[in-house]
Amino acid sequence: MMKRFISLLVLTALIINLFQITVFAGNQTKELYLEYDQNVYKYDSRLVTVVINEKEIKTGDMPAVIIGNRTLVPVREIFESDAIGAKVEWNGKTEEVYITYRDQFIVLAINDKTAYVNGKPHELDVPAKLVRDLNKDHPKTMIPLRFVSEVLGFEVDWDNSSYTAMLTNADLVVDMPKEPEVPEVTEPETNIIDGEKLEGITGEGANKTLPTELKNTPVHWSATKEQMEAISSNKDSIALTAENHPETRISDISYDTSGSMNRFVIKATSAISEVKYTLWDKKLVIDISSSVSGLPSEKKYDSNPILTSIRSSQYSTNPNATRIVFDLKNESIKLDVAFNKNRTEILVTTSENNIHDILLGQNNQGDFISVKGVAAPDVNIFRLSNPDRVVIDFANTTSLLGTKESEASGQYVEKIRTAQFEATKTRIVVETDGQADYEVVKSTGDETMIQFREPTYENIEYKNETKPVIALEHVDVAIDMDGIIYENDYRNKTFYITLAGNYGNVFGKGSVKVHDGLIETIDISQNSKDQTQIIIKSNTIYEYRIEEVGDRIEIKAYRPRELFDKIVVIDAGHGGRDPGAVANGLLEKDVNLKMLLYLKNHLDADTNIKVYYTRLTDTFPSLQERCDLANEVGADFFVSIHNNAFNASHNGTETLYFPSSAQNKLTSPKLAQIFQKNIVAYTGMMDRGLKQRENLYLLKNTSMPAILVEVGFLTNVGDAAKLKDENFLKTSGAALYQSILETFETYPTKR
Repeated sequence: MMKRFISLLVLTALIINLFQITVFAGNQTKELYLEYDQNVYKYDSRLVTVVINEKEIKTGDMPAVIIGNRTLVPVREIFESDAIGAKVEWNGKTEEVYITYRDQFIVLAINDKTAYVNGKPHELDVPAKLVRDLNKDHPKTMIPLRFVSEVLGFEVDWDNSSYTAMLTNADLVVDMPKEPEVPEVTEPETNIIDGEKLEGITGEGANKTLPTELKNTPVHWSATKEQMEAISSNKDSIALTAENHPETRISDISYDTSGSMNRFVIKATSAISEVKYTLWDKKLVIDISSSVSGLPSEKKYDSNPILTSIRSSQYSTNPNATRIVFDLKNESIKLDVAFNKNRTEILVTTSENNIHDILLGQNNQGDFISVKGVAAPDVNIFRLSNPDRVVIDFANTTSLLGTKESEASGQYVEKIRTAQFEATKTRIVVETDGQADYEVVKSTGDETMIQFREPTYENIEYKNETKPVIALEHVDVAIDMDGIIYENDYRNKTFYITLAGNYGNVFGKGSVKVHDGLIETIDISQNSKDQTQIIIKSNTIYEYRIEEVGDRIEIKAYRPRELFDKIVVIDAGHGGRDPGAVANGLLEKDVNLKMLLYLKNHLDADTNIKVYYTRLTDTFPSLQERCDLANEVGADFFVSIHNNAFNASHNGTETLYFPSSAQNKLTSPKLAQIFQKNIVAYTGMMDRGLKQRENLYLLKNTSMPAILVEVGFLTNVGDAAKLKDENFLKTSGAALYQSILETFETYPTKR
């Protein structure tokens, strides 16, 4: 009997041991070893659960832990979660993490107890650390939870019995905001700045044959020898080197446009010892050793072409060091940082972006333009009419050539001119005889080359009147209108029209370069089934239809609300690199997508409802991209499918909504009521009711009634079993479909 009892004890111990190894039991792990501060520590405390606005946030590979009596959490998993929505950036060169949320900018350096909030120093009990679970290959950036959360406006409570940190928005008690109205659908603005919009394009060939006079008499403009020497001199004579000098004071920053290069000048009262800098993610970070800051914490630049603000702080006090952060307008701005000759100034220049050479010439393919001083990633090309012109803009550049203009005798080009169009934008305009095709064919080193050619397409005419229209001219053979296949890759703003036959002898092939702010290109080709395919890439989401207009066939563009009286956008939460909640062998992103695909089966069979999906595969559209899709198509409402996570005891369905008190129309609360009722009725899940949420990104940034459905809890064993059951997922899809039908029936759009 005693042997049997001992055997039972051993077996029980083994089971408990196995359970502790594979899952977190009561927030306690089995022998967790952490590496940080160049040492390995056995973690003996309990793990911390993080709950934000009543929802547990999963921390992925690294749990929230207690170090030095402070809770440290993996920064991205917590602060980039849907519950907060901050932007987190890592600067590997300086080992710093940057957190941006609303008007707060926080800088935490690894193992540095001084953090900076909008440039002002704050002392920490425990600094940010790189912490590695010895079972993992890479460390995680761990930061103090309470300090950062409170800076971002969250209230932090602590439940010692469960080791749970509970964060809530401090602004949840503000006056209820008005629900955004669905805006009127209007045509998008074009990117044309001056001149007349592009009226149309035809595929007619050039009026001149190659070669023309331009072959032997090219137009060539170059910077002067003095200008080129000034650039070289500025680059070579003021390199950053480290020297020992007494401590100095950083006294001023000015913007200098008097020389050949626009530049910022950081002034010190004496020679500077050492400067280190990094240009990273729209920020230029400059650290000045052995210096005291005499600068304001922040200065805004409303109209500066390079940056939006400069932030300064006393980055270190022992020894003293000054940090200056330039918030740049975009990532393509290129800057040099150097000393002046006596090291009392730091010069931040845009010298690499000088355009110093423009050549209009001709080769055996046609006319071309070569521009030296900048490469193609910063080039934008579009067309204008009356006369026909091609406009080439180089952003973030300064031209050394001034204003130039010349006649030309090219195959197409009749005139070329250039000027400094804006403070950091160089513009080249060519007037053409006819409408040449063009392409950026070279982008190496500091040279960009644009090649003009005769179009290879035929009988295609593009018109931009009130909306884009593509006319198929001179069609002598009948087109099978019933055999046309339409496919809208709306997530990439690309529309495919496939004709039931090969019409290459009628339309030719090639690419119509439109670039009028509405349509980018129209490509004509033959697919693998020997069918003619027309591919339209645009700047906004259109639906296209082929129509017979008199003796012509036209492809007309329509905004979705012009064609469909019922439009809904469905979102499967998370996806790709973002798994969502992870528990009981389930990834939330997979469950969300399966529910969406079962819902899609119903919607595919219902031609009365037009549906747009944020994703149909394991991809990760950003939160803003999901909102942009819904807003751009003018959806009648937006539904995001999710599943919950908290603790093992929580279960059931709840629906989150954006608050509204509007009457006599569909609102987010009314939409939430319909979906919550149907999901509970169809699935038998426990009814957890409706939850008002004002700060969820998806709900507050969509311009129509929007809800987020949490069907079940992955962390609950019972709910998880249902979420693994394909029949349950099918039933959930049917409940969502029924909710969509009821919504449109109860609140008709009347379009």
